[in-house]
Amino acid sequence: NRTLQRQISVGGGDDRPARVDVQRPAKYNRNRD
Repeated sequence: NRTLQRQISVGGGDDRPARVDVQRPAKYNRNRD
């Protein structure tokens, strides 16, 4: 199960992180300020 999770994180990590990082940066930046 570790190999499958690592491949999904590297393959789907580029498509999911990019969308979650774009919608969460605004909340994280405001909370940090």
